[in-house]
Amino acid sequence: MDMCRAWGGHRRVGKEELLNCVIVAVLKALAACKAKNIMHRDVKPDNILLGKNGAIKLIDFGESRVLENSMASTFAGSLTYWPPERFDPGETNTEQPDAKTNTEQPDAKTNTEQPDAKINTEQPDAKTNMDQSDPGHSTTESEQPSNSTTSTQTYTKAKYDVRADIWSLGITLIEVVSGTVPYRDKKGNIPNNIILLQNLIITLNPNITVDERFNGYSEEIKDFVKSCLRKEKERPKYSDLLVTKFYKKLETIDSETLVKRVMEKYHPTDTQTTIDKKI
Repeated sequence: MDMCRAWGGHRRVGKEELLNCVIVAVLKALAACKAKNIMHRDVKPDNILLGKNGAIKLIDFGESRVLENSMASTFAGSLTYWPPERFDPGETNTEQPDAKTNTEQPDAKTNTEQPDAKINTEQPDAKTNMDQSDPGHSTTESEQPSNSTTSTQTYTKAKYDVRADIWSLGITLIEVVSGTVPYRDKKGNIPNNIILLQNLIITLNPNITVDERFNGYSEEIKDFVKSCLRKEKERPKYSDLLVTKFYKKLETIDSETLVKRVMEKYHPTDTQTTIDKKI
């Protein structure tokens, strides 16, 4: 079952304990991917599964990308989990592509060509093709973001590194604690306009957001989530997080036993059985 379902029915074991187990499992999985020059690019609650055997698994590598010089590029993943650096606010264009006329052309012709940085909505193959026999191999074309948020077009920076997945982990932890991502429009809804969502992501205040959503949690875990949501240059990489006292402390938790106790709350269903087979 996915993380949010398990979280909603979790009552017997302290919630922070379960969250700590998830942090360790996901960080280990992401670090293992990085060791093989792979970036997940779609970290979110739906892709974190708990098994009846006590395992915590990070799944769905359909958006993953082989890193080149520790950097990745192209569109992928769900927009609400994107970090600020994957957007380029200086180049965002909200105009309809077929309504833009280039009046500076000497012959006064309309310029109908699409800029190279725009999303190509006509790509037939939007997902990364992963060769199961070779986990380090993938081929990626320009990809359409996989998300319910819609817009005519958007832009992204050409390169980003594993710290993008660390931001996504921070947003994921906020969601499993509070039940929603920390982005709301004036009506209290998650924006369905990509430009508004982009602005909310770029201007997110980690300190205020985490303190509000993690009320009652330890300062240690608050500090960890805040560190995941720092600006790109200040955000830690896996190598930084795996040597912290906080992480070393979490590694001592018997996560297998704890997760089994959580899973005892659920009766077997067809969906759960299928997921358990994956685990």
